Amino acid sequence: MEGPKGYIAGSLREDTGFITQNDIGPARTLMVGEGNFDDEPEEENGVNDEIAEKTYEIVEKRMEERRKKRKEIREKKEQEEYEKKHPTISQQFADIKDEIKKMSLEDWMKIPEATGRRNQKVQNEFLEGRHMPLPDTVIVSNYNLNQIKGTIIPTQTDLIQLGNTRKKTLQLSLDGSKTSISSVDVNGYLTELGQNQELTENDVTQIKQYKFLFKSMRTTKPQLAVGWIQSALIEESLGHLSAARKLIMEGTQKCPNSDEIWLQAIRLHPIEVRSDICASAIAVLPKKPSLWLEAIELEKNIIEKRKIAHKGLEFVSNSIELWKKTIELEDGEIQKQTMKQAVETLPQCVELWIIFAEKESYENSKKILNQSLKILPKEPLIWIAAARIEEIKGHNPEKAIGIIKKALKYFDKENLSIEKNIWIDEGVKYINEAKATLKGIIEYIIDYKEKDLISFWKHIEQTYSNDEITKMIYQHAVQVQPQNDELWMELIRVCGNDEKEIEVVFQHAIDVIDSEEIWKKFVEWCMKRTPSIAQSLLQKIINKGKGGESVWLGIIDLELNQNHLLEAFNYVQQGIKICKSIRLIKKGIKIALSLKDEEKENEMILSGDSIDPQNVGLILFKIKREIRKQNFINARKIYENALKLNETSVKLWDAAAQCELHQPGSFSVSKARTIYERGKNKNPTSQDLWISLIHFERENGNKKVSDSYLSEGIKVCKSNGKLWKEIIQTSPINKKKTTCSDALRAFEGRDKDVDYANVVFAVAEFLYNSGKKEKAEEWFRKVIFIDPNYGDAWIWIYKIIYEKKGKITDFEMKKKDCIEKCSLCEHKKGLIWSQVKRRNECCQYSIEEILEKGRLAIN
Repeated sequence: MEGPKGYIAGSLREDTGFITQNDIGPARTLMVGEGNFDDEPEEENGVNDEIAEKTYEIVEKRMEERRKKRKEIREKKEQEEYEKKHPTISQQFADIKDEIKKMSLEDWMKIPEATGRRNQKVQNEFLEGRHMPLPDTVIVSNYNLNQIKGTIIPTQTDLIQLGNTRKKTLQLSLDGSKTSISSVDVNGYLTELGQNQELTENDVTQIKQYKFLFKSMRTTKPQLAVGWIQSALIEESLGHLSAARKLIMEGTQKCPNSDEIWLQAIRLHPIEVRSDICASAIAVLPKKPSLWLEAIELEKNIIEKRKIAHKGLEFVSNSIELWKKTIELEDGEIQKQTMKQAVETLPQCVELWIIFAEKESYENSKKILNQSLKILPKEPLIWIAAARIEEIKGHNPEKAIGIIKKALKYFDKENLSIEKNIWIDEGVKYINEAKATLKGIIEYIIDYKEKDLISFWKHIEQTYSNDEITKMIYQHAVQVQPQNDELWMELIRVCGNDEKEIEVVFQHAIDVIDSEEIWKKFVEWCMKRTPSIAQSLLQKIINKGKGGESVWLGIIDLELNQNHLLEAFNYVQQGIKICKSIRLIKKGIKIALSLKDEEKENEMILSGDSIDPQNVGLILFKIKREIRKQNFINARKIYENALKLNETSVKLWDAAAQCELHQPGSFSVSKARTIYERGKNKNPTSQDLWISLIHFERENGNKKVSDSYLSEGIKVCKSNGKLWKEIIQTSPINKKKTTCSDALRAFEGRDKDVDYANVVFAVAEFLYNSGKKEKAEEWFRKVIFIDPNYGDAWIWIYKIIYEKKGKITDFEMKKKDCIEKCSLCEHKKGLIWSQVKRRNECCQYSIEEILEKGRLAIN
């Protein structure tokens, strides 16, 4: 049998030739060098390898030794740290073991057992080494003797069930012990070393650890008071007062030069022996003021107190606290003499100079403070005290402000830094007695030209929380920066509902404010007050010729709310002459329409033409006027001329279409459709125009056409949120959920702008109508998060809150919160909101009225 192709017999065994009975010919020829493959070509390379291997072994051995040494050091360090944190039982009870070593055998024998009973025989056998455990046979025989005879064999008991029962019983016991441990009051078991540590009597390990630590401190360094004090505190925290007193008194002997340990000894001992300990302490440390002060406190007799105080000053004449205590104890002439001695002894002490000045009469106070300023002219507290005494005792607030001004000039001259907080803190302390002093500090200390003035005062306001200080700050701030609207608004906020304060603020504002924006905020604030206050304030502004358009609109709205149409129209006429406002013109036209007075309407339109003839709002009024008069040709001319200049105005295209619809004849609808088609061609991406066209077709019964326009508009318009909202609202009930999903999916990856709010609003409406009111409220709140000016969303939120009336306890608070947040937003929009406001063109509804009427409109 032939082998496989290419097979060479013996090649794997490296055979080069062979002869068999069936010789197959010559074997494979060897390749060059193949026969000498295992021979070493160079002996020198082998020697080098051996040297390298020896070198590597030496290096590896050295590195291994170094690693082993480092590992041993590290492990030793870790073991030491672990032993510190987890001391052994012998370490924990080392102090007890030292005492146990001294016990004799008789003492050991006298120690009772835990049960309170002793078995002398068993103990002696144990001590003499003759104890032997009982054999199993004895145990078994006793067990059999005690077995109950009967039909039920005890050995048939279910041991698994018994084990489970024991397990449950043990678990209940553990749970009970856990509860009892967690209920222990730990507040009474305290000690401190750098920081307070809470100890409990149950935490034996921690207590022993602290005891061992402080005992080591007492042993190694008995001259340190901290070890004795902390040991005594631990004993006190555990309720061992006698041990604590013993330790602290031993500490006073070991380190008598520490006043802290003496004070702790006084505190720990009963009241009747405290005076004796204090006397002993003073005998050892007569120059420690803390001990003299403690002696004064322990003494009950006022005469003895004075004697102790004066005696203390003989030893410690440089103690400010001791001088202050002595001055406080004395009265009359002796007190004055004591104060004089105090400032003579410590002329650099500011507190003593101020106390001396405050205790004296007005004239003497001035002399004392003048004398102190010669010694300490760089101390701000003395300058402030001088101003305060001038105001309180001298009844001269202007001079007090002058002293503050003089002080600051001196500080500037000497290039001394002015710490604002020090000056303000000192002024705030006496705000009720010395307001002029604080006012002077506020006027001259704070740099009102700083850029961060508002943030700086916010910090001051939070620090002191005092409306009086806030008012002073802003009263001066508005004088320095009269065109800063934030300062004026903060000042009005602080004034609150105080009419007199507000009138003073407005009187000052009238003289300095020129900014229209600030007056606009003033008017908004006024409109929230009572009508009488608002009208009075606005009238004063108008009489001064200030305020501009916003003030005139404010006073006109006040008259309209009271249904004074003629008075409101008169204000419109006056305002137009002064500020030439197109908003006033529109307001005047609405009032004229309410009065049904064509002459006044024409007058307003003519005034508007003189101001801005191309204004879209004014053109709309003209078109409506011509439609009312049935002058359709004039109306057509007006809108055609207007559309040439304003092709993008959706309101103009709507007005033009409505003009054609109002014309008699069968072609009015087709003409209106033509107008909308023209507008759509001019503005193909205006979704508002698409919606107008869709509504027009739907109203005229062309539902298929309106649906086709809706589909086309979504594709054409980039901003198509309103169109998606229209689709959701008009789709069948069984398809609304799918439509909502499609709409939300269409806005994935796009900016969540105001247009997106329309889609979210439509989804929220669907959720509400599906009965998911809580979820609907969340989605309505998403709408106002995206667009806070979405008025319809606010109405729905108000409606959902109102439906919870009687069901929730904080209904009034939530209702008030909704109204307040809604009032912060301007230019509300939405179909329901616009309809409610349009019902009363003249009078201005409040936010609460609009929300209430909107809620009823939805119902």
